[in-house]
Amino acid sequence: MHKTTVVLVAGVIAICHAGPARAGDVDVNVSFQVLDTQKHVKDAGIKIVNGTPKGCSDLGGFGSFKPGTNSFTFDGGDIQSGGAHELTLQVTPTDPTKPVKAKWTKFSSQDNASIPSKKEMRSTSDKDDIFSKAVWGGPSGTSFLGVSIPANQWAYFYQFDRSPDYTATPDHFEMDVGGGSPTAMGYISNTWPVNLLLNDLPQDIAIDGSVTYGIIDHMDAENLSGNAGIAPSQWFYSTGKMTALYTSAFNPGDISDILWFTHPGEPEIGGPLGIDGDNARIFSGGDTVLQFTNGVITPTPEPSVMALLALGSVMLLRGKRKSS
Repeated sequence: MHKTTVVLVAGVIAICHAGPARAGDVDVNVSFQVLDTQKHVKDAGIKIVNGTPKGCSDLGGFGSFKPGTNSFTFDGGDIQSGGAHELTLQVTPTDPTKPVKAKWTKFSSQDNASIPSKKEMRSTSDKDDIFSKAVWGGPSGTSFLGVSIPANQWAYFYQFDRSPDYTATPDHFEMDVGGGSPTAMGYISNTWPVNLLLNDLPQDIAIDGSVTYGIIDHMDAENLSGNAGIAPSQWFYSTGKMTALYTSAFNPGDISDILWFTHPGEPEIGGPLGIDGDNARIFSGGDTVLQFTNGVITPTPEPSVMALLALGSVMLLRGKRKSS
């Protein structure tokens, strides 16, 4: 067994590795310190590449730990500014001949107790093509980028770009949304520079100590470029999905306008599919050619809806067993 340490200090992750990768469980120690004087940490999500989550022996200030198929989710934290903590995770490498890598899928923050109403969640897709953010309206409502966010609702914001790796122009962007239809929707004729957003949440982190990575959120008003992106011809909700249709072509590197909607549902990376789910899709040629899929922040179903879905799954299984 060898040990890997990931340290977050002042928004910087320093990754240190001791010993070569080998078969068997790997201890991953995630040490971090919150130095932002305005924020304290609420939850986090980490995907593991070439590894299966096995357990967590130290929650490091979070209240609960939930393993997924290839992810760790940490909730219920109240890690104050200046607080230093450490997570101790166990991972089994899928292929011992290849390095274990990590993807920071989400990071939630909240203002300090003197201003408790501002809560946010930020995510970057696995392929660094889709950027998403959720902002809470608080008990009295607020606004972000000129969008009015009702009290006790969330506003969801999205921007995507056409990677030079894709030979066809996107014409259809959709994502799974839990908990019913939005209360409002629209788009903003503005963009964030992609080079600012690319490294906000580092992806494909090789756990070998060769690089120091930073975690930051550039999806704020002061970082807008002032340049319009590609506007959708339609942006609508239907049968559990938000869909944007495009008639204008995306050249390589072109960016979409900022899409948004408001919703009472709590945010999660992967939305109704959970942290392991790829709930966003970009198509070329209508529904025929899928460019890529990814996970983005969208609302999750309410607990009562989740209970009904679970009950339906149980009844379906029982029905199958009786018929077999």
